[in-house]
Amino acid sequence: MRQWGVDPPLFIVWYINIVMLQDRGSVVISAVGALLLLTAGIHHTLELAKVNSLVGPALAFFIDGALSVSLTYAGWWLHRTDLRPTETWDVARWTVLGAIAGTTIAALIFVVLIIEARPVPEPLFTMLIAASGGGVVLFVGGYYAARAKAVSRRYESIFDNTFQFTGLLDTDGTVIEVNQTALEFGGLEHEAVVGKQFDDISWWTHDEAVRGRLQEAIQAAANGESSRYETQMHGVAGLKTIDFSARPVDDANETVTNIVVEGRDITGQEQQRQHLQVIQRIIRHNMRNDIAKLRGWTQQLAQTEAAATRKTHAERVTEVLDSWTKITSDLADIRRRIGADKKPYPTVSVEALIADLVERKRSADPEATITVSLPEQSANAVPSIVDEAFDELVDNAIAATDGDSQEVDIDVDCDGEWTYVTISDNGPGLPQMEASVLETGEETPLTHGQGLGVWKVRMLIKQAGGDVSVDVSGSGTTVRIQLPPAPRDSSQQETPGPVSA
Repeated sequence: MRQWGVDPPLFIVWYINIVMLQDRGSVVISAVGALLLLTAGIHHTLELAKVNSLVGPALAFFIDGALSVSLTYAGWWLHRTDLRPTETWDVARWTVLGAIAGTTIAALIFVVLIIEARPVPEPLFTMLIAASGGGVVLFVGGYYAARAKAVSRRYESIFDNTFQFTGLLDTDGTVIEVNQTALEFGGLEHEAVVGKQFDDISWWTHDEAVRGRLQEAIQAAANGESSRYETQMHGVAGLKTIDFSARPVDDANETVTNIVVEGRDITGQEQQRQHLQVIQRIIRHNMRNDIAKLRGWTQQLAQTEAAATRKTHAERVTEVLDSWTKITSDLADIRRRIGADKKPYPTVSVEALIADLVERKRSADPEATITVSLPEQSANAVPSIVDEAFDELVDNAIAATDGDSQEVDIDVDCDGEWTYVTISDNGPGLPQMEASVLETGEETPLTHGQGLGVWKVRMLIKQAGGDVSVDVSGSGTTVRIQLPPAPRDSSQQETPGPVSA
């Protein structure tokens, strides 16, 4: 101590004031022990003058003093554990309660002896032992209770402070516990999830195929087999791509007792991967082909003198350059949306969105016949981001029906809170490679889309948390868009306008 320039007594005072007083529980326990020890010392010192013997008082002091010293040490020892101050305070309350309970029991015994006119031997000595003993007993009980609470707290901290969804199931699929991340993802309350069948929760009920695959994974885990796969999970922000796993938990006899389920949102990674795939395709295919075209047309421009021919080649060159202007603009827009802050998008009633869309398209192309079917009841709100996707799909549908009869049907339906928008045309049908990109977002060297429009539609729908499917037949193309529930907020919604069929 001297080498620090601090006298030992001063250091002790500093330790008590600065360190121990931050932990009131430990201080209280040590103080109770010290008070009982001081009382015992005074009592037995006074006894020496009465009994004229050292053995009795010394033995008595050894008994009650040892218990008091144990409590004093227990406070210091408790301070050095990893329990929080609130938890050591709980132990202190248990200890004080034990001392009071011991003293009360001893006092009641004395009352009974007095009522029965029997002698009361050494009342203070007995009460000191009862107080110290009761304090020690309930200190032990309080410590283990606080320790269990601390372990539970750490478990919950690890369970909840994670970026992935985690749950604990019974072998029959009943939810035992689920972490806060999963609850917040689905906008659910803890009480509404625990005790339910895992596959009955709204995370999975949007699609029977998704639900069936989940049931298979749970059954496999109950039989001792782990599963891991990618799936679609429904939350407050719509459908998300999840890296999901279900694994069994065995006991000492290798019997499956529980199932741990985990999920990690990989929607952003999937979009980034597909975005890079699209860029690779554009560089590999579109750019290579267009450069070959530009080389040929510019060579012909240099070799021909006919004004009409030169004009035709120049228009072709301009057309290619214009297409690349649009491609670069679309790529920048896609990159911006993928990297944007994942805040909820403003919502708009689907009636207002469709009304505005139809008005724009009828004005731009009066020859096109656009029919609209809306539900009888007021339709749901949808994320406003899907307006661009609908715009692109209707443009594609009109372009696909060049001729005397350009017919585009837009049908809106609502199933509970989900919204379904179907856009159909009577054209020759979307090429299979484009349909594949729209449904899966995947491209291969043999099946790649010709532009960014179709991939952009899928990206926008996925950003809104929805899904898209395509049905191509000889009579045309039908694109069906499934959109998740969106909260109705009048401050963010547009007023629906009338739509004429």
